[in-house]
Amino acid sequence: MTGILLLGIAHGFSDAAAGFAVGLLLQMSGAEGGLLIFLYNGLAFGLQPIAGLVLDRLRQAQKGAALGLALASIGLALLGLNPRFSILMIGLGSAFFHAGAGAVSILNSPGKASGPGVFAAFGVIGLVIGTRLSFAHVSFSTTYFVVALIILAIAAMFIRSTPHPVAADFEWLSGLEIPVLLIVAAYALRSFVWTGVHTGIESSMDLALHIGFSAGLGKLLGGFLSDRIGWLKWTILSLSGAALLLAFARDLTIPLLIGVFLLQSVTGLTISWLGRVLADSPAFAASLALGVAVILGGLPFAFTNGAWFGAAAILISLPLSMFGYWLVLRDKVGKTILT
Repeated sequence: MTGILLLGIAHGFSDAAAGFAVGLLLQMSGAEGGLLIFLYNGLAFGLQPIAGLVLDRLRQAQKGAALGLALASIGLALLGLNPRFSILMIGLGSAFFHAGAGAVSILNSPGKASGPGVFAAFGVIGLVIGTRLSFAHVSFSTTYFVVALIILAIAAMFIRSTPHPVAADFEWLSGLEIPVLLIVAAYALRSFVWTGVHTGIESSMDLALHIGFSAGLGKLLGGFLSDRIGWLKWTILSLSGAALLLAFARDLTIPLLIGVFLLQSVTGLTISWLGRVLADSPAFAASLALGVAVILGGLPFAFTNGAWFGAAAILISLPLSMFGYWLVLRDKVGKTILT
Protein backbone atom coordinates (compact mmCIF):
# COMPACT_ATOMS: atom_id res chain seq x y z
CA MET A 1 0.00 0.00 0.00
CA THR A 2 3.01 2.32 0.52
CA GLY A 3 3.71 2.42 -3.21
CA ILE A 4 0.05 3.14 -3.97
CA LEU A 5 0.06 5.96 -1.41
CA LEU A 6 3.13 7.48 -3.04
CA LEU A 7 1.45 7.32 -6.44
CA GLY A 8 -1.65 8.85 -4.86
CA ILE A 9 0.43 11.79 -3.66
CA ALA A 10 1.97 12.03 -7.13
CA HIS A 11 -1.59 11.99 -8.51
CA GLY A 12 -2.36 14.99 -6.33
CA PHE A 13 0.65 16.93 -7.59
CA SER A 14 0.03 15.93 -11.20
CA ASP A 15 -3.59 17.09 -11.13
CA ALA A 16 -2.67 20.21 -9.15
CA ALA A 17 -0.18 21.13 -11.86
CA ALA A 18 -2.80 20.49 -14.54
CA GLY A 19 -5.40 22.50 -12.61
CA PHE A 20 -2.94 25.37 -12.24
CA ALA A 21 -2.20 25.38 -15.97
CA VAL A 22 -5.87 25.12 -16.97
CA GLY A 23 -6.77 27.86 -14.49
CA LEU A 24 -4.26 30.19 -16.12
CA LEU A 25 -5.65 29.35 -19.55
CA LEU A 26 -9.17 30.17 -18.35
CA GLN A 27 -7.95 33.68 -17.65
CA MET A 28 -6.61 34.14 -21.17
CA SER A 29 -8.53 36.48 -23.44
CA GLY A 30 -9.95 35.29 -26.74
CA ALA A 31 -10.73 31.82 -28.00
CA GLU A 32 -7.23 30.35 -27.76
CA GLY A 33 -7.53 29.63 -24.03
CA GLY A 34 -10.72 27.66 -24.61
CA LEU A 35 -9.19 25.71 -27.47
CA LEU A 36 -6.15 24.82 -25.37
CA ILE A 37 -8.39 23.60 -22.54
CA PHE A 38 -10.31 21.50 -25.06
CA LEU A 39 -6.97 20.10 -26.27
CA TYR A 40 -5.89 19.28 -22.74
CA ASN A 41 -9.10 17.40 -21.94
CA GLY A 42 -8.95 15.50 -25.21
CA LEU A 43 -5.39 14.38 -24.52
CA ALA A 44 -5.61 13.82 -20.76
CA PHE A 45 -8.83 11.78 -20.88
CA GLY A 46 -9.42 10.75 -24.47
CA LEU A 47 -5.87 9.51 -25.02
CA GLN A 48 -5.79 7.38 -21.87
CA PRO A 49 -7.03 4.15 -23.53
CA ILE A 50 -4.30 4.39 -26.16
CA ALA A 51 -1.69 5.09 -23.49
CA GLY A 52 -3.05 2.14 -21.51
CA LEU A 53 -2.84 -0.24 -24.45
CA VAL A 54 0.74 0.86 -25.16
CA LEU A 55 1.81 0.38 -21.54
CA ASP A 56 0.09 -3.00 -21.36
CA ARG A 57 1.79 -4.14 -24.54
CA LEU A 58 5.19 -3.00 -23.24
CA ARG A 59 4.44 -4.23 -19.69
CA GLN A 60 5.71 -0.91 -18.34
CA ALA A 61 2.91 0.53 -16.22
CA GLN A 62 5.27 1.80 -13.54
CA LYS A 63 7.59 3.49 -16.04
CA GLY A 64 4.53 4.91 -17.78
CA ALA A 65 3.54 6.64 -14.55
CA ALA A 66 7.04 8.08 -14.17
CA LEU A 67 7.04 9.19 -17.81
CA GLY A 68 3.72 10.95 -17.30
CA LEU A 69 5.08 12.93 -14.37
CA ALA A 70 8.22 13.85 -16.32
CA LEU A 71 6.19 15.07 -19.31
CA ALA A 72 4.01 17.16 -17.01
CA SER A 73 7.10 18.75 -15.47
CA ILE A 74 8.35 19.70 -18.94
CA GLY A 75 4.98 21.18 -19.80
CA LEU A 76 4.85 23.26 -16.63
CA ALA A 77 8.38 24.52 -17.15
CA LEU A 78 7.48 25.82 -20.62
CA LEU A 79 4.02 27.17 -19.78
CA GLY A 80 5.04 30.83 -20.01
CA LEU A 81 7.08 30.35 -23.19
CA ASN A 82 4.91 28.15 -25.38
CA PRO A 83 1.39 27.45 -24.03
CA ARG A 84 0.47 25.14 -26.91
CA PHE A 85 3.47 22.84 -26.52
CA SER A 86 3.06 23.06 -22.75
CA ILE A 87 -0.54 21.83 -22.83
CA LEU A 88 0.46 19.08 -25.26
CA MET A 89 3.06 17.81 -22.76
CA ILE A 90 0.76 18.17 -19.74
CA GLY A 91 -2.09 16.38 -21.51
CA LEU A 92 0.14 13.54 -22.71
CA GLY A 93 1.70 13.31 -19.28
CA SER A 94 -1.68 13.07 -17.62
CA ALA A 95 -2.80 10.29 -19.96
CA PHE A 96 0.29 8.15 -19.36
CA PHE A 97 0.39 8.85 -15.63
CA HIS A 98 -3.24 7.94 -14.97
CA ALA A 99 -3.10 4.77 -17.06
CA GLY A 100 0.25 3.65 -15.64
CA ALA A 101 -0.28 4.56 -11.99
CA GLY A 102 -3.86 3.28 -12.10
CA ALA A 103 -2.53 -0.06 -13.34
CA VAL A 104 -0.02 -0.22 -10.48
CA SER A 105 -2.81 0.42 -7.96
CA ILE A 106 -4.73 -2.51 -9.48
CA LEU A 107 -1.72 -4.84 -9.56
CA ASN A 108 -0.60 -4.01 -6.01
CA SER A 109 -4.04 -4.58 -4.45
CA PRO A 110 -5.65 -7.38 -6.49
CA GLY A 111 -9.36 -7.77 -5.96
CA LYS A 112 -9.49 -4.87 -3.49
CA ALA A 113 -11.19 -1.51 -3.97
CA SER A 114 -9.04 0.13 -1.29
CA GLY A 115 -5.86 0.40 -3.38
CA PRO A 116 -7.38 2.15 -6.41
CA GLY A 117 -9.42 4.28 -3.99
CA VAL A 118 -6.27 5.52 -2.24
CA PHE A 119 -4.65 6.28 -5.59
CA ALA A 120 -7.69 8.14 -6.96
CA ALA A 121 -8.40 10.15 -3.80
CA PHE A 122 -5.62 12.70 -4.08
CA GLY A 123 -6.24 13.69 -7.69
CA VAL A 124 -9.43 15.69 -7.19
CA ILE A 125 -7.95 17.40 -4.12
CA GLY A 126 -4.88 18.41 -6.10
CA LEU A 127 -7.04 19.63 -8.96
CA VAL A 128 -9.03 22.08 -6.87
CA ILE A 129 -5.91 23.30 -5.03
CA GLY A 130 -4.04 23.88 -8.28
CA THR A 131 -7.00 25.67 -9.84
CA ARG A 132 -7.39 27.86 -6.77
CA LEU A 133 -3.71 28.78 -6.84
CA SER A 134 -4.02 29.89 -10.46
CA PHE A 135 -6.76 32.37 -9.51
CA ALA A 136 -5.21 33.50 -6.23
CA HIS A 137 -3.77 37.00 -6.15
CA VAL A 138 -0.45 35.78 -4.80
CA SER A 139 2.92 35.11 -6.35
CA PHE A 140 3.27 31.40 -7.09
CA SER A 141 5.96 30.00 -9.33
CA THR A 142 5.49 26.90 -11.47
CA THR A 143 9.01 25.96 -10.38
CA TYR A 144 7.55 24.38 -7.24
CA PHE A 145 5.40 22.06 -9.32
CA VAL A 146 8.23 21.29 -11.72
CA VAL A 147 10.62 20.27 -8.94
CA ALA A 148 7.96 18.21 -7.12
CA LEU A 149 6.97 16.36 -10.31
CA ILE A 150 10.60 15.53 -11.14
CA ILE A 151 11.23 14.19 -7.63
CA LEU A 152 8.05 12.13 -7.75
CA ALA A 153 8.90 10.79 -11.22
CA ILE A 154 12.23 9.53 -9.90
CA ALA A 155 10.57 8.07 -6.78
CA ALA A 156 7.98 6.27 -8.91
CA MET A 157 10.73 4.29 -10.59
CA PHE A 158 11.64 2.70 -7.24
CA ILE A 159 8.16 1.66 -6.15
CA ARG A 160 7.79 -2.05 -5.58
CA SER A 161 5.17 -3.24 -8.00
CA THR A 162 3.62 -6.59 -8.82
CA PRO A 163 4.93 -7.68 -12.23
CA HIS A 164 2.80 -6.53 -15.12
CA PRO A 165 1.05 -9.47 -16.83
CA VAL A 166 1.66 -10.26 -20.47
CA ALA A 167 -0.90 -8.33 -22.49
CA ALA A 168 -3.18 -10.56 -24.52
CA ASP A 169 -4.63 -9.76 -27.91
CA PHE A 170 -8.05 -8.20 -28.22
CA GLU A 171 -9.66 -11.51 -27.34
CA TRP A 172 -9.17 -10.63 -23.65
CA LEU A 173 -12.81 -9.64 -23.31
CA SER A 174 -13.91 -13.21 -24.08
CA GLY A 175 -17.61 -12.42 -24.14
CA LEU A 176 -17.44 -9.87 -21.31
CA GLU A 177 -18.02 -6.88 -23.58
CA ILE A 178 -21.51 -6.22 -22.24
CA PRO A 179 -20.56 -6.22 -18.52
CA VAL A 180 -17.57 -3.97 -19.24
CA LEU A 181 -19.69 -1.54 -21.25
CA LEU A 182 -22.34 -1.59 -18.52
CA ILE A 183 -19.96 -0.65 -15.74
CA VAL A 184 -18.28 2.04 -17.85
CA ALA A 185 -21.72 3.47 -18.66
CA ALA A 186 -22.74 3.28 -14.99
CA TYR A 187 -19.58 5.13 -13.97
CA ALA A 188 -20.07 7.68 -16.76
CA LEU A 189 -23.56 8.44 -15.42
CA ARG A 190 -22.05 8.99 -11.98
CA SER A 191 -19.41 11.22 -13.56
CA PHE A 192 -22.16 13.14 -15.37
CA VAL A 193 -23.80 13.94 -12.03
CA TRP A 194 -20.45 14.94 -10.53
CA THR A 195 -19.76 17.31 -13.41
CA GLY A 196 -23.23 18.81 -13.18
CA VAL A 197 -23.03 19.32 -9.42
CA HIS A 198 -19.75 21.20 -9.41
CA THR A 199 -20.41 23.15 -12.63
CA GLY A 200 -21.26 26.67 -11.54
CA ILE A 201 -19.81 26.17 -8.06
CA GLU A 202 -16.28 26.88 -9.29
CA SER A 203 -16.93 30.61 -8.92
CA SER A 204 -17.10 30.00 -5.17
CA MET A 205 -13.55 28.84 -4.63
CA ASP A 206 -13.96 28.07 -0.92
CA LEU A 207 -16.95 25.80 -1.58
CA ALA A 208 -15.17 24.22 -4.54
CA LEU A 209 -12.25 23.42 -2.25
CA HIS A 210 -14.56 21.82 0.31
CA ILE A 211 -16.25 19.80 -2.43
CA GLY A 212 -12.86 18.64 -3.71
CA PHE A 213 -11.83 17.42 -0.26
CA SER A 214 -15.19 15.67 0.21
CA ALA A 215 -14.79 13.95 -3.16
CA GLY A 216 -11.25 12.88 -2.29
CA LEU A 217 -12.31 11.57 1.11
CA GLY A 218 -15.16 9.68 -0.55
CA LYS A 219 -12.76 7.93 -2.92
CA LEU A 220 -10.33 7.20 -0.09
CA LEU A 221 -12.77 5.80 2.46
CA GLY A 222 -15.19 4.40 -0.12
CA GLY A 223 -12.68 1.80 -1.22
CA PHE A 224 -12.22 0.49 2.32
CA LEU A 225 -15.94 0.65 3.08
CA SER A 226 -16.91 -1.24 -0.06
CA ASP A 227 -14.35 -3.96 0.71
CA ARG A 228 -15.75 -4.22 4.23
CA ILE A 229 -19.48 -4.00 3.50
CA GLY A 230 -19.56 -5.56 0.05
CA TRP A 231 -19.24 -3.89 -3.32
CA LEU A 232 -22.85 -4.18 -4.44
CA LYS A 233 -24.34 -3.32 -1.07
CA TRP A 234 -22.10 -0.27 -0.70
CA THR A 235 -22.83 0.88 -4.24
CA ILE A 236 -26.60 0.77 -3.70
CA LEU A 237 -26.35 2.50 -0.31
CA SER A 238 -23.95 5.21 -1.44
CA LEU A 239 -25.58 6.08 -4.76
CA SER A 240 -29.07 6.04 -3.22
CA GLY A 241 -27.94 8.46 -0.55
CA ALA A 242 -26.14 10.61 -3.10
CA ALA A 243 -29.23 10.77 -5.32
CA LEU A 244 -31.46 11.97 -2.49
CA LEU A 245 -29.02 14.48 -1.03
CA LEU A 246 -27.87 15.98 -4.32
CA ALA A 247 -31.34 16.14 -5.84
CA PHE A 248 -33.17 17.68 -2.88
CA ALA A 249 -30.61 19.28 -0.56
CA ARG A 250 -27.57 20.33 -2.57
CA ASP A 251 -28.28 24.00 -1.78
CA LEU A 252 -27.29 23.19 1.81
CA THR A 253 -23.56 22.85 2.36
CA ILE A 254 -23.42 19.80 4.66
CA PRO A 255 -25.85 17.63 2.62
CA LEU A 256 -24.00 18.69 -0.54
CA LEU A 257 -20.65 17.60 0.86
CA ILE A 258 -22.06 14.29 2.16
CA GLY A 259 -23.71 13.68 -1.22
CA VAL A 260 -20.43 14.31 -3.03
CA PHE A 261 -18.63 11.97 -0.61
CA LEU A 262 -21.12 9.18 -1.35
CA LEU A 263 -21.14 9.88 -5.09
CA GLN A 264 -17.38 9.49 -5.39
CA SER A 265 -17.08 6.50 -3.08
CA VAL A 266 -17.64 3.92 -5.85
CA THR A 267 -14.46 4.92 -7.71
CA GLY A 268 -12.13 2.34 -6.17
CA LEU A 269 -14.43 -0.65 -6.69
CA THR A 270 -15.06 0.35 -10.31
CA ILE A 271 -11.36 0.51 -11.14
CA SER A 272 -10.67 -2.72 -9.27
CA TRP A 273 -13.54 -4.57 -10.99
CA LEU A 274 -12.30 -3.52 -14.43
CA GLY A 275 -8.77 -4.55 -13.47
CA ARG A 276 -9.98 -7.97 -12.36
CA VAL A 277 -11.98 -8.56 -15.54
CA LEU A 278 -9.28 -7.20 -17.88
CA ALA A 279 -6.55 -8.98 -15.93
CA ASP A 280 -4.08 -8.93 -18.83
CA SER A 281 -4.58 -5.21 -19.47
CA PRO A 282 -4.58 -3.30 -16.15
CA ALA A 283 -3.51 0.03 -17.68
CA PHE A 284 -6.29 -0.13 -20.24
CA ALA A 285 -8.72 -1.13 -17.47
CA ALA A 286 -7.72 1.90 -15.39
CA SER A 287 -8.11 4.16 -18.42
CA LEU A 288 -11.70 3.05 -18.96
CA ALA A 289 -12.69 4.46 -15.56
CA LEU A 290 -10.25 7.35 -15.19
CA GLY A 291 -10.42 8.47 -18.82
CA VAL A 292 -13.25 7.14 -20.97
CA ALA A 293 -16.03 7.24 -18.36
CA VAL A 294 -14.97 10.68 -17.15
CA ILE A 295 -14.96 12.24 -20.61
CA LEU A 296 -18.29 10.60 -21.46
CA GLY A 297 -19.80 12.04 -18.29
CA GLY A 298 -18.51 15.50 -19.13
CA LEU A 299 -19.58 15.59 -22.78
CA PRO A 300 -23.09 16.98 -22.12
CA PHE A 301 -21.44 20.02 -20.51
CA ALA A 302 -18.76 20.55 -23.13
CA PHE A 303 -20.72 23.12 -25.12
CA THR A 304 -23.24 24.39 -22.53
CA ASN A 305 -23.05 26.16 -19.19
CA GLY A 306 -24.98 23.38 -17.45
CA ALA A 307 -27.89 25.62 -16.48
CA TRP A 308 -30.28 22.84 -17.52
CA PHE A 309 -28.84 20.43 -14.96
CA GLY A 310 -31.07 19.83 -11.94
CA ALA A 311 -32.85 17.37 -9.67
CA ALA A 312 -34.53 15.54 -12.55
CA ALA A 313 -31.19 14.79 -14.22
CA ILE A 314 -29.84 13.42 -10.93
CA LEU A 315 -32.92 11.30 -10.21
CA ILE A 316 -32.72 9.76 -13.68
CA SER A 317 -28.95 9.29 -13.91
CA LEU A 318 -28.09 7.78 -10.54
CA PRO A 319 -30.83 5.12 -10.48
CA LEU A 320 -29.72 4.12 -13.99
CA SER A 321 -26.14 4.00 -12.73
CA MET A 322 -27.19 1.82 -9.79
CA PHE A 323 -29.04 -0.50 -12.15
CA GLY A 324 -25.91 -0.90 -14.28
CA TYR A 325 -23.81 -1.70 -11.22
CA TRP A 326 -26.46 -4.14 -9.98
CA LEU A 327 -26.45 -6.02 -13.28
CA VAL A 328 -22.67 -6.40 -13.11
CA LEU A 329 -22.05 -6.85 -9.39
CA ARG A 330 -25.01 -9.03 -8.36
CA ASP A 331 -23.99 -12.47 -7.10
CA LYS A 332 -24.74 -14.52 -10.22
CA VAL A 333 -22.86 -12.29 -12.66
CA GLY A 334 -20.19 -11.30 -10.17
CA LYS A 335 -19.27 -14.88 -9.34
CA THR A 336 -19.18 -15.81 -13.00
CA ILE A 337 -16.81 -12.96 -13.83
CA LEU A 338 -14.61 -12.82 -10.76
CA THR A 339 -13.82 -16.52 -10.30
